[in-house]
Amino acid sequence: MTPTDAVRLLAGGVFAHSPVRMHPRCLLVAIVTLAIPGRTGAQQPTAPPTTVVDSLVVEGSQRVPANQILSNSGLVAGQQINYRDIQRGVTALFKTGQFDDVTVEQRNVGGKLVLVLTVKERPLLEGWSVRGFDRLEEGTVRDRVKLATGRPLDRDAMERSRASIDSLYKKRGYYAATVKALTLEQPNGAVRVVFDVAEGRRVAVSEVDVDGNEAFSDSKVVGQMATRPEGFWWFRKGEYDERRAEEDMRDRLPRWYADRGYIDFQVT
Repeated sequence: MTPTDAVRLLAGGVFAHSPVRMHPRCLLVAIVTLAIPGRTGAQQPTAPPTTVVDSLVVEGSQRVPANQILSNSGLVAGQQINYRDIQRGVTALFKTGQFDDVTVEQRNVGGKLVLVLTVKERPLLEGWSVRGFDRLEEGTVRDRVKLATGRPLDRDAMERSRASIDSLYKKRGYYAATVKALTLEQPNGAVRVVFDVAEGRRVAVSEVDVDGNEAFSDSKVVGQMATRPEGFWWFRKGEYDERRAEEDMRDRLPRWYADRGYIDFQVT
């Protein structure tokens, strides 16, 4: 059976009076188009254009071998490559945790297409420390740091550690505390990270004033709150916590007043 006869059979005689010679590849297109109902004339998605890369070059690497970088990228010289392959290669290199930056550049060298991968390596973390803490226990502060020494510096982990120390101080009432993460370059190219803490003064509640209350005294209202002023006894620390103060205004006091018939109560 010739290609023309095959098309006549699949089309149910549509081409019976059109004896056109077809290339086998055209036959495949005709079969697919006619076999799927409702897709006649529909435009098929086109694959991204590809090109053959003659050579791959790595620049900027010092610690990581070039052959390891090429292997991790998945890009191979002499094969068809499109922009999606390059995107996947760059993503794969970032996932190794070895690089701060990766760029890809196309060059024409002697009529050959050369793909250049330029990398900026992350420095190795030699060590880290915390300084400036005085009012909180050293172990409690240091436990907030999650950095692995002897490995490429994870800047996201460094920022999370800084934020965790800052959150610890806020939780303990030191709302004026500031925490900075400093990277100090070492002669061997590695870095040390220093978390510099400025504790500031602890914020405490010395007094709670209540305005607008007539049915209940100030002391009665304050007695229903989690936010209370410092007292004579050691357990009355008067710590100020924004979360607890918000719960006092939005939950504890409205619920306490509602239980006593004041359903329209609100803190303004």
